[in-house]
Amino acid sequence: MTKRNILYFSNWSANEGITRSTVFPILRKLSAHPEVEHVFLTTMERGAPLPAGFMPGVEHYTLPSSGNSGFAKMTGLFRLSSRLARLAKEKKADVIWCRGATAASYGVIAHRLSKIPLVVDSFEPHSQYMVESGTWRKGGMRYLVQRMLEKSVRKRALALLPVSESYRQLLLQERMQPSGLFVFPCVVDANKFAFNENDRRTIRRQLGIAATDVVGIYTGKFGDLYYREEAFKIFRSAFNYWKNRFHLIILTNEDYHKVLAWARKAGIPLGYLTVMHADHDEVPKYLSAADFAFSTIKSIPALQYCSPIKYGEYWAAGLPMITTLLEGDDARIIREERGGYLLDVNTNHADEIFAKVDAEIRSGRSEHYVSLARKYRNFGLIDEAIAFVLDRLSRNE
Repeated sequence: MTKRNILYFSNWSANEGITRSTVFPILRKLSAHPEVEHVFLTTMERGAPLPAGFMPGVEHYTLPSSGNSGFAKMTGLFRLSSRLARLAKEKKADVIWCRGATAASYGVIAHRLSKIPLVVDSFEPHSQYMVESGTWRKGGMRYLVQRMLEKSVRKRALALLPVSESYRQLLLQERMQPSGLFVFPCVVDANKFAFNENDRRTIRRQLGIAATDVVGIYTGKFGDLYYREEAFKIFRSAFNYWKNRFHLIILTNEDYHKVLAWARKAGIPLGYLTVMHADHDEVPKYLSAADFAFSTIKSIPALQYCSPIKYGEYWAAGLPMITTLLEGDDARIIREERGGYLLDVNTNHADEIFAKVDAEIRSGRSEHYVSLARKYRNFGLIDEAIAFVLDRLSRNE
C-alpha cells in the first residue's frame, strides 16, 4: 500500500474560527488514514506556527500574510506560490490540497511550478461572488486575475470538490469530466452542536435573558457577500413582532462599535441586543440559548453555488432558520424538506415567517432540523472525500 504525503494549504490563519471548524476536521481524518504518511498544514500567518503536537500526525508551516489590500495580495501571489511549491517539493508531497478558490489561486501556480498534482475542496466561483456582491469591480485587476486562475484550476486540478450539486452541474456544463468531481459541502459535528439545556440556562442567565423570552441569533459577518442594512431591518422586524419579549444575539468578528451603530440606525433597542465575539468551540452554547437563527447572505446568482457552514450548525442545534439566500442546494432543502424559511428582502412578509417560527418555538425543539444536519452535512462526507482523492491519485500514477 502506497502511503501519501499531503500538503494541505489554506490562506486563512490557523487561529481563525473558520479554519478550526472546516479545516481541522479534515486534517484529523487525513492524519489518521492508513494510506497517509504525513500531513503538512500550510497557512497564511503574521505570527509563528502552531506548537509541535497541536494535532497528532500534522505539522504546521506558515507563509507570511500578504496583507489586506488588493495590491499587496496581487504582488504577493506569485512570490508566495513559489514558496508553496518549494515547500511541497521539500516535503516530497504527493498532492497539494487547497481549501477554497482563493487558496487554489496560489495552489495552481505552485502546481505548475512543482508538477505536483492539485486538489481543491470547497471550490466555488469566488470571482463571480465578489463582482456580483459589489465587493470587486468587474474590470478590476483582482477580479481578472482570480477569474483567470479559477479557469486554470478547473483545467489542471486532478480533483475538484465543489461545495454544492448546483455548482457540480455548472462545471459539467463547462465540459469538466464527472470522474474528477465530488460534491463536498461544509460539514459539521452534529454531536458538538447538539442542543444542551444546561448551556441554555447558563447563557441566558449570564446575558440576563428570561426563560420565556424569544431569542434570535446571528453568527457571521456583515457586508461583502452578506447583507448589512437589509439584515438589520430584518432584525428590527423581529423586535417589532415580539416586542420586549425578543432578544437578539450577534456573534461576529466585526468591530463592536460599528455593529452597535448599525443597530442604532435601524432602531433596534440596544438593551435587548448582545454583540460579542465567541471562539468557535463556544458557539454551540449560544445556539442552545437561542430559539431560532438568521442567515443574511445576499441572494445573488453566484451564491446559489455556496454552502454556508452556519446552515449545518443551525440545523444541528435544532434551530428554525430564516435565510435570505433564495436559490441553491440549501434553498431546495428548505423548500422540499422543511429546512427553514426563505425571506425575500424585497418583499414585506417577515411577520408571516415570524408567526410560523413562533408556533415552532411553542411546540419545542425539533429533531427534524438535526436530521437534516446529519443527512446533508455529516462528518462521514470527509471520509468519502478523502477516499475519492486517494483513488484519483492512484489512478493518476
